[in-house]
Formats: sequence, structure tokens, C-alpha cells
Amino acid sequence: MKVEDSNNVLKSHIESVVSDVLDRSFSSIQINLVPGGSRDGTFQIVVDRIPMLFCKVNVGDKCPGILQKESIGLNYLARQGKIRTPQVISYKIIGPFEFLLTEWINCGVSSKAFWEYFGTQLAAIHQLAWVDDLGRNCFGFEEDNYLGRMFQSNRPCFDWHEFFISRRIEPQLKIARNNGFLGQWAANRFDKLFNRLSEIFDESRSSLLHGDLWNGNYMCSAEKTPVLIDPAVYFGHRSMDIAMTTLFGGFDSVFYDAYSNSWPFPENYREQWDICNLYPLLVHLNLFGKSYLESILRTIRRF
Repeated sequence: MKVEDSNNVLKSHIESVVSDVLDRSFSSIQINLVPGGSRDGTFQIVVDRIPMLFCKVNVGDKCPGILQKESIGLNYLARQGKIRTPQVISYKIIGPFEFLLTEWINCGVSSKAFWEYFGTQLAAIHQLAWVDDLGRNCFGFEEDNYLGRMFQSNRPCFDWHEFFISRRIEPQLKIARNNGFLGQWAANRFDKLFNRLSEIFDESRSSLLHGDLWNGNYMCSAEKTPVLIDPAVYFGHRSMDIAMTTLFGGFDSVFYDAYSNSWPFPENYREQWDICNLYPLLVHLNLFGKSYLESILRTIRRF
């Protein structure tokens, strides 16, 4: 199929999905490509000249169910009532295409008050733990999902160190070794690091996490309040979220002050953050190549 024909088919499907969810008559739908999306297409939907909806598209044989997992994460965060997420309007599969339709959110300009509110709200989310009927903290989630386009197992367990090693680091190490990025020396260093986790992470409680909290996965709304987007939700150690905010541009220092005022960081938080960031860095190494290798090696040399 020609590219033009494929685009026409895609737009026809988007129009069908939008028409199914609108509860009023309308005279026009305009579909505008939103640059920078990491899926197979991200679009603004303008209905009768009013920006109303946001649509993400994924081709099903690439990361099957990725948008369904995202919708589950958005809805789960929304139900906690701690911080805003885009309202999920519809999730649908048509042929090879997977569609996620959410509300359109107009952007504002972040301020000191925005960052203070954001830090306080994230600390409130992290206070939410997953505890079973016997009072045990659980790490994981009811669904597996994806970090970027990398599958992420959330199969639950009761120990953070075990979860971090077996569900996060070891699967990525296996891929990195198969790709020729890491050899036996690195594997040995990771083993030494694993033996030290119990002294570095002394908190046993789980926290509800966004799971992919870099500076491309939040918005400042027109009302100047934070909105979380593109989650990879699970219950883990809170340092996983905080650590990732320091990568790829970082957050404003006011955010960290506000968070710490609500829930103080541990004394060795820098150590925890460096170790936690090994996971997203390994994912990026496996997705995008060797430019992320030196940051990984620098960390494992230290530990």
C-alpha cells in the first residue's frame, strides 16, 4: 500500500473512532499530526474548530497492547485522585491499528507554584502502597506493560531487591549482552552491586509509581497544574520515579525541595537514584545504542 493510501486509511479509522465517542452532532473533524510522538502516530483532533481530543496510534504487531496498558495506567492513576491525568475517552482496535483517545489538554507555562504543587502531589502518590491481606508490601502491578517500547514485567513479589533484580535489571542485561553491549566484566560488576542492594535500599514499603517520569511525560496545563502522561505504572521503590526525573533534562530544583518537604529523601538518596537509573539507561541502551553505555559503566564502577 502506498504511504498516501495508508495515511488515508489511518485517518478514516481515526474519524470512525472519534465519531463513535462524540455524543453530539458536529459539522467537521480536523486531524492534525502532533510531532514527537514515540508511537506510530499522535494526533490532535479538532471538532468544529475546537481542539477536543488527543489520539495515539500503534500498529498492533509492534508492542502488542501497548496503548491498552497505557490506558490502564492512566485510569489507575486517575482513580487515586492525587494528580491529574488526561481522561481516557476510548481504547479501540481496528484491523492492525490500536487507538487510544484521551481529552486534549491545553498547555500553560510552569511557575514556581507549579513545581511546588507537582513535588507535593508526587509525594502523595508515592505514599500509596500495595499491601496484601497479610499486610505484606507487594512490588509489581496487576498488568505487565512497557517502558518506551520495551516490555516490562510487573509480576508481583514481596521483596524490592528481588523485584529490581529479576523484573528490571536482569532482563535488560540479557538483551544488552546478546546485543554485544556488555561483557562478562560488566556482569560481574552487576553481581557485586546486587549483593549491596540490601544496605543501600533500607525501605521495605512499596510506592505507586508513574514508572516513566522524565521531563517529556508531564504537562503543565493551562491552569498551571501538573498532568501526568505516558505512564508505565507499577508499585516499586519511590526512588525509581525520583531518579528518572534527573535524566534527559531534569526537573526544576523547586520540585525536589517540595517533594522532600512532604516526604524527606533518605541520606543516601544520590546512591539510590544512581542505581535506579541503571534501569532506564539499560532500556535506552537496548533501544537506541551505545551512547548510553558510558553512563551505565560509570555507575557500576562506583559500586
